[in-house]
Amino acid sequence: MIAHALRLIATAAVAPDDEAQAARQQLRLWVARSERHAMAHAEALRRWKMLDQIGTGLRDQFAEPAPRRPIQPGLMFAATLAQPGRRKFLAMAAAGLLGGAAILAWQHSLREFSRRYRTRIAESFAVELPDGSQLYLDADSEILAEMYAGKREVALQRGRVRFEVTPDVQRPFIVPLRIGEVEVVGTIFTVTDRGESVQVGVSQGHVRWRPDGYWPWGDGGTVDLYAGDRLSVRTGQAPAVDRRVVIPGGREDSWRDGWLVFDNMPLLEALPVLNAYLVRPLKSLDPRVGQLRLTARLRADDPKALLAALPLILPIRVEPDAERNALLLRLR
Repeated sequence: MIAHALRLIATAAVAPDDEAQAARQQLRLWVARSERHAMAHAEALRRWKMLDQIGTGLRDQFAEPAPRRPIQPGLMFAATLAQPGRRKFLAMAAAGLLGGAAILAWQHSLREFSRRYRTRIAESFAVELPDGSQLYLDADSEILAEMYAGKREVALQRGRVRFEVTPDVQRPFIVPLRIGEVEVVGTIFTVTDRGESVQVGVSQGHVRWRPDGYWPWGDGGTVDLYAGDRLSVRTGQAPAVDRRVVIPGGREDSWRDGWLVFDNMPLLEALPVLNAYLVRPLKSLDPRVGQLRLTARLRADDPKALLAALPLILPIRVEPDAERNALLLRLR
């Protein structure tokens, strides 16, 4: 990304006016697209300004005319450069910077580790990544873990995962989600995606959730979450945050001890959690069933007891479907 930003900066500085104007516009749009782009632009601009530190003996070969129009803040490179000699000099210098940036970008993006982890129905296990971070996968979950020279990334494909992240300020830890992503330096948190809402619960430390297509200067934007906070977000909706609700032994952690904890959760949202532990999934064709609220603490490793408990808690019946491949929930 730094190399791309440098290329646009150099084009805006040394290309003919029409091409330079197009590069400036492209750069503005690119910078506004994400926080990462803005950070890459800042680093690229810093490297571009290194040209000002060139020895006076070499620099004096090129006269620097006053810009024909005011230079915009943050776009110093956009000044029109009139003399062909200076354009040629800057183009050559930019090529050197771009070469260095390409090498740095290549080094930054070197993938050191890549592995996909999956759990089956009613299966869970722990994973230790090469950096020492501990991951705990709930039943019917899948992640793709990749370690790079400049970052660590674990994408949640589905399910629920608890993260205990080893701090490393030189390599941020990113968790891409179906909706947005989470960035963290070192903390303990859980992410859940069972097909309805995407949830992030923080047990310790501080994480930051960013929406898809995050724009640093736009509305909405990031959400900072601290110990005890839980974020829930659905496609096309603003995120909802509950503060100080994540507690030790609560639903973020209880599954690791073999318990499924529900606190006034709509049954429609609870079903994917339950189904991660059932060979024959629960289904409901009645919207009224999905609106029922479930408050319970159920053993995850005892599916018979789990199924027997549901009709005792809610006004429903559990019946096999015609093919006996699933279990239907009906109102009593």
